[in-house]
Amino acid sequence: MNKELEAAKQTALKAGKIILDFYEKKNFTVEDKGGHYQNYLTEADKASEKLIEELLSKQFPDYGFRGEETANEPSEKRFVWIVDPLDGTKGFVNHTNFFGVQIGLTKNGEVVLGVVYLPVFKELFWAVKGKGAFLNDKKISVSKRKEPTDLKLAVSVRALHDENLKQLFDKIKTTHRKYSDSLAYKWTCIARGESDAHLVKPNSSAEWDICAPKIIVEEAGGKVTTFSGKKVTFNRNRINYPEGILVSNKLFHKELLKVLND
Repeated sequence: MNKELEAAKQTALKAGKIILDFYEKKNFTVEDKGGHYQNYLTEADKASEKLIEELLSKQFPDYGFRGEETANEPSEKRFVWIVDPLDGTKGFVNHTNFFGVQIGLTKNGEVVLGVVYLPVFKELFWAVKGKGAFLNDKKISVSKRKEPTDLKLAVSVRALHDENLKQLFDKIKTTHRKYSDSLAYKWTCIARGESDAHLVKPNSSAEWDICAPKIIVEEAGGKVTTFSGKKVTFNRNRINYPEGILVSNKLFHKELLKVLND
């Protein structure tokens, strides 16, 4: 995986430069894709995905590619890149700084490599299965907090406008909440120990939203499952997850699943 990892890291950095250029100029078109609150698409999304697909396909012509803006069908290839060219487009459009590039690599539906780059903060997260998780080449790990009352919950800004999400979060009795627009940012906060858990509402996130950060969280010692405790896989016919997804520092994963299913 060394060649794939280096390619993914360099590609994420180049894509990050593209979207940061758009961000700093504040000169880009915005489309509303609909479906949920502030579901935006920008020129930066398109330019980033075009670059990522070109670079990875050139270096790995036998690998499949599935990106948010171009590919809705699963690939028949054994290895498949699953990419979110601009995670946190709401944060990008609203100029909150919380957005990034996600590049995941799957093998037979299991993620084996993940890279997340947050360009404003110049933070490059990466992980390879069985090798640990890293931030700018420094190994990272999830928190050791295990008391539910101490839980630091990473929360989507969308939860402020969604009654179903509010009800989900209210099931967890903690007042420690950290809001952001980017799923990649929320999950990397869990991987580095700043937050402890995040809930993904049923049917609200697609494969490219969670592929790369999933392995980073897991290699940092965390856990990712559906709300029913099942394994999360990729390159499927259905791009989203009807059961919802729980990510945590693993120490109270079972307890959180029980609360969610009561």
